[in-house]
Amino acid sequence: MPKLNIVTDGDVPTAKIVGYSFKCPGCGWRHVFWTDSPHYPKWAFNGNLDKPSFTPSLLDRWHDERGDMRCHIVLTDGIINFCGDCSHPLAGQSIPMIDA
Repeated sequence: MPKLNIVTDGDVPTAKIVGYSFKCPGCGWRHVFWTDSPHYPKWAFNGNLDKPSFTPSLLDRWHDERGDMRCHIVLTDGIINFCGDCSHPLAGQSIPMIDA
């Protein structure tokens, strides 16, 4: 079963894929790896929806009721490698992705 959701640039039959998303078990946010969007940086993707790899790393930062939050990951062969600078309890750990 795929580990990613496809992100498109619209709902029409000619919509193109511009990225891939997944819900992060560390921070609870939905992260997007943009692969073909004119509005965001682009990540390289291995094309495998079951064991995805993206480069470079992805860093999301935001502020919510918990304060300044940070989730920094490296996704390789379907394994989420949480960098040590994450502000959630999975910092420094590596876990397999769950199904999308």
